[in-house]
Amino acid sequence: MKKIFWILIFSNVYITLFAQPTFTATTDMPEMAVGTPFEVKFTLQNGTVDDFKPPIFADFNVVMGPNQSSSVQIVNGVSTSTRSFSYQLQPKKEGKFVIGAAKIRSGNKNLETLPINITVTKLPASYSTATTKLPLDGKDAVFVKTEVSSTEARVGQQIVLDYKLYTRVSLSGVNLVKEADYEGFYKQDVNSYNHGESRVKLGGKDYTTKILQRIVLFPQKEGEKVILPLVLQVGIVSASGDPFDDLLRMGPTAQKTVQSNPVTIQVKALPANPPLSFTGGVGAFEVQSSISRQDATTDDILSLKLTVTGNGDAKQWQAPKFAPVDGLEFYEPKVLSETPNDGHGLIETTKEWEYLIVPKKTGNYEVKPAFSFFDLKKNEYVTLQPATYALRIAQGTNSTAKIAAATIVQPKDIRFIKTKTLLSGLNDAFFGSMPYYVLLILPFVGLLAAYAYKQRQAKLNSADATVLKSMNAQKVAQRRLAIAESHLKSGQKRAFFDETSKTMFTYISDKLNIPLSEFSKSMVREKLVSLAIPTTDIDRFLTILQRCEMALFAQLDSDAQMQTTYKDALQVIIDIENHIAKKV
Repeated sequence: MKKIFWILIFSNVYITLFAQPTFTATTDMPEMAVGTPFEVKFTLQNGTVDDFKPPIFADFNVVMGPNQSSSVQIVNGVSTSTRSFSYQLQPKKEGKFVIGAAKIRSGNKNLETLPINITVTKLPASYSTATTKLPLDGKDAVFVKTEVSSTEARVGQQIVLDYKLYTRVSLSGVNLVKEADYEGFYKQDVNSYNHGESRVKLGGKDYTTKILQRIVLFPQKEGEKVILPLVLQVGIVSASGDPFDDLLRMGPTAQKTVQSNPVTIQVKALPANPPLSFTGGVGAFEVQSSISRQDATTDDILSLKLTVTGNGDAKQWQAPKFAPVDGLEFYEPKVLSETPNDGHGLIETTKEWEYLIVPKKTGNYEVKPAFSFFDLKKNEYVTLQPATYALRIAQGTNSTAKIAAATIVQPKDIRFIKTKTLLSGLNDAFFGSMPYYVLLILPFVGLLAAYAYKQRQAKLNSADATVLKSMNAQKVAQRRLAIAESHLKSGQKRAFFDETSKTMFTYISDKLNIPLSEFSKSMVREKLVSLAIPTTDIDRFLTILQRCEMALFAQLDSDAQMQTTYKDALQVIIDIENHIAKKV
């Protein structure tokens, strides 16, 4: 042992004094398609790292890194030390790019790598459908596939997307590296689906398959929309040679990065000239209604409730409009409830509105509540009328009463004419006094106050909805975090991370006026930077989003991590609000 120890000591001294350090840059993929992740590695041999400066990756998204590794190898008594810095990058657009030189100081020497040329091409035509070629010949022991319910859809239609893992080796873990931004879609996570494993045969070999995550997407705009690959890092457990270790999956672990196939979805617009009662429903729906009473007077206010249940994009649904009815006044409806439910692996929402109806005239009327939607099976608009209500309106007490003729009462006897007057002179002291002027000015002050109040109310009523959303973003986020906290206390881990993720997305979308269909982390970073939000707070916000995504994929279930995530989410929202308030 002592002999080996001294050999290692002298080898390291030799490396330090005589071996010349070298610094090189390599990539595993000099040419790739848009959105395809690849690795860049900077390696120092036979030197010490005193200062490392990577190049600027302006044309790429840094998916992961820097990951550091080091090793010492002795061959025939000659020792070689290696220190590496690796990055997972993803190209933003097609074209030819250059990754600049990385710099390092090793001892008294400054070294830098040669630039790397990268060529980025368009997505291959074979990626234009969900049935992209996958390694079904059994060569790849593990891969992930993106599966969608449909590659053709209408605006507002629900599309189910599964990320499914296929493996025929033992895995020690699955971690999310990069998820698509789903540009052009509104995304919702689905919690209730089959999380179990199943067996399939591909390429003559048996694979174990499992759905890692299920989401639903609602297209927001027509056109061709590409869902870029999902990137995962999996730990592959290799055979150790010890049957007991292999049984317990305790063999050596090799990390491998895998990515799913990109998917292209063709989104079509809805047909023109929809019915009056169409407000954005696309899919399959059921409608129910009720009314408080059908026999009423002009003194009454009637309440009509309309309940819609369907699988379309619920945030697009507005209360259906009623055709004008002479003699009845319909007030603007209000939303009583909106309840999403992800049973059976789909998102199904129940939304209830209340209409207030004020009778203005007596008579008999018919009220026909209706809800129109675009039926995907029939490929046409369909109108559902749950009921027809026959209203019988009688006269109430608020009508103009007839004035009865006054009865003239004759005097019973004649009174004497008074010989003295009882009139007294006016007291001139009130005129010109302070109470006189106060009473004189008071009506004008009241009119001005009433006018100012009316103007303010009109301004508030006409305020831009986006401004109101921005003003209320923190209150909405705190209410939703309260829901997340209830999941935390009850130990519902998946529901907690799902609600926290939605809270962060909704808050920043409302605060920065970013449509959810155009939401991306890069856009969030740009908007927050433009508001001079500190970089540390921006990184904290995006880290929470990443943590929630990884928890939903890798099913992280640490109570301590949940508690930390909740506190961090609450604090970063407060900090961002404070920074924005200082600028206003």
